[in-house]
Amino acid sequence: MCLEYKIGPYHLLTSDLDVMSRMLGVRSRCRCAEWYTGMRFAPTRDNVESEKDEAKHSALRSKMAAGLLARQWYSGREVDRLEERVDGTDTSATAVRVVLLYLFTTPRVLEKFRAEFTEAQVSLPIRDSEANDLPYFQAIIKEALRIWPPVIGLMEKEVQPEGDVVNGQFIPSGANIGYSAFRIFRSKKLCVDDADEFHHERWIDTHQDS
Repeated sequence: MCLEYKIGPYHLLTSDLDVMSRMLGVRSRCRCAEWYTGMRFAPTRDNVESEKDEAKHSALRSKMAAGLLARQWYSGREVDRLEERVDGTDTSATAVRVVLLYLFTTPRVLEKFRAEFTEAQVSLPIRDSEANDLPYFQAIIKEALRIWPPVIGLMEKEVQPEGDVVNGQFIPSGANIGYSAFRIFRSKKLCVDDADEFHHERWIDTHQDS
């Protein structure tokens, strides 16, 4: 079943990849639901992450992009720049902790990682371009993010006014559909039978020695 759980009168939860693509696609007619209001830093003032009006959101994003290109911060609020300064700090810290967890609890993985790191003679601290050239390290990062995704918000979308039909099921107007990142990344559609296991070799080219 594509919509697996009803978590409220008008709140549905899915881990179906097709439904997720339909909700989040560029041409999706679904609208941002009230869930995004929780992304506000000020109770009555929207920012680029909480703004649900498409036109206003696009305007904020374009200003942010221009600011980033000019190496300046822009939050869409013109006064303080809290969003950019805190955005990603907790999720990045979570990702680092998960990578370290599996490195330190899997000796053979740690040994191969050390060998790759030493052989590459990278800078300290390592540069992004150097890290991207370490396939074993990249596989560890990707698998850590898959098995423990640091961003797990429902990202709910509201069904359009005329309602929608998803895999033969009619979903009424105003219903909110969220998704479970944790279940999606552990789906057997993606990882066959070892979805709950840390198996970073799945990200390495099968022609390489893992």
